[in-house]
Amino acid sequence: MNQSIQNRKAEILLRNRKNKIFEEYDKNKYCKVIDFSKDVAINLYSEYFKETIKTNNNFFTSKLQLNGLTSKKDIKNWILNNILIHTVDNNIINILFGEFGLRLELVNSENFFSNELQKKIDSHVGLDYGYINENKYIIQIFSDEEHYVYEYLKKWDESNVLIR
Repeated sequence: MNQSIQNRKAEILLRNRKNKIFEEYDKNKYCKVIDFSKDVAINLYSEYFKETIKTNNNFFTSKLQLNGLTSKKDIKNWILNNILIHTVDNNIINILFGEFGLRLELVNSENFFSNELQKKIDSHVGLDYGYINENKYIIQIFSDEEHYVYEYLKKWDESNVLIR
């Protein structure tokens, strides 16, 4: 198969994935879909993830130690509580799905994030989760590791990066 056919198939798969995820969030009563995220938001998140988490996880903000008694519900509640410290109803967030993201306005932040985390638990993919909050100029990422769940939080200078 030549390269242009492979590229075309990859484009179609990506477009279908984007449309499916867009529709899923468009039906979510706890948020309003604004649009797809701008490249600058995706790059901001990706750079922070690469620089901080992948290279040196000593930059965490807080951590939850996991032991044999720590349940997925305990982890979910810890993550949810930390999210709700910074993110409230009507905030504009970007959630990313690899090569694209969605810009959302939160209608009910607690239920939105609770459902997001529950989907991860139900699909057995771990509890790694992150988002950008445009109103608070923060990136918040949670990384589910073997002995700890780490929270990474970065505030950026809004005059330097315009993601809206």
